[in-house]
Amino acid sequence: MMIRVLENAYPPLLRQARHAHETTTVSLVLAGGLREAVGGAEEIAQPLSAVVKPRGIEHADQFGGEGARILQIVLDDELTAATERWEGGMQRWRWSHAGPATPAFLRLLRARRGMPEQGDGRVEDAALDVLAVLASDAGGGQRRGSPPEWMARVRQRLDDGAVLPVRALASSAGVHPVYLARCFRQWYGCSITMYAARRRVQRAAGRVASTAHALSAVSCDLGFADQAHMCRMFRRHTGIAPSEYRALAAGRG
Repeated sequence: MMIRVLENAYPPLLRQARHAHETTTVSLVLAGGLREAVGGAEEIAQPLSAVVKPRGIEHADQFGGEGARILQIVLDDELTAATERWEGGMQRWRWSHAGPATPAFLRLLRARRGMPEQGDGRVEDAALDVLAVLASDAGGGQRRGSPPEWMARVRQRLDDGAVLPVRALASSAGVHPVYLARCFRQWYGCSITMYAARRRVQRAAGRVASTAHALSAVSCDLGFADQAHMCRMFRRHTGIAPSEYRALAAGRG
């Protein structure tokens, strides 16, 4: 069994035509972003977005104006075949955003930086931990396919940074708040509150990774109560402080 752990940098506005990989890969966006399409489905990835990409899945990528820096785990044929037999979330293409695997990915990045030649079992152990989390995080019974338009609009409002109670979101969608809360969890695998918190941390990660702005300014711009509040939320979802993430995303950690 062999696992390769890579850090890949992609230039701004790069387009990759539809293609597929011969082995399964899993990746975490550290800085920048991209839009990825599989069939008629698309996902917009930002810092702390992670993807499971089974072998043979055809996908096309469009990178943003900042390009992207990505941490990638490449499985060999043996482990790729093994993941296809696992029960859980490794059998299909799916993105998660600041999800449960984020701390494991960042622990892997720290291990890799400490052992750049990967001649130490800690890197492999950390990579296996990422796979274990992703395999067990199957989205909580998350539905497949495309959600109804009204649900997609609710998600888009959260992606755009709306800070609204569930009742207000439900009113704008024309549904009962309980129905919205139940359907949102079915489609996206977590509560609306959790999804909004993850997206907020992602916006903080993007700002921290792409600018030299003081953390106090970032927290103010993004509507956190103060820097301490932002740092608490950031550590809760990533396992590290924003300052450490800034160093890791820049390749200094």
